[in-house]
Amino acid sequence: MEYTRDDMEVACCFWEAMLELKGKIPELEKAFHHHGTNVMRFVAINLARGVDEEWNELTPDDQEDIGAFDWEFCPMLVRRIDWAQWPIKLA
Repeated sequence: MEYTRDDMEVACCFWEAMLELKGKIPELEKAFHHHGTNVMRFVAINLARGVDEEWNELTPDDQEDIGAFDWEFCPMLVRRIDWAQWPIKLA
């Protein structure tokens, strides 16, 4: 699969949210411990298109209500994922 610059930007935003919440979500912390940082980076990359699709399915008003893509939306999705379920999927 080829990735675009936009895919990578979304992956970076999602990765930042994962790192920010790692110590606050026990199952996410366990996933990092069990699978390792390298695998978890690939999780962020593999979910990037789905994250972007979910954002783009929202109306502009809904996007505005949620707030910034990187600071509100991505963390919201990180919290929504069942990190104990493997492979990781957007819920």
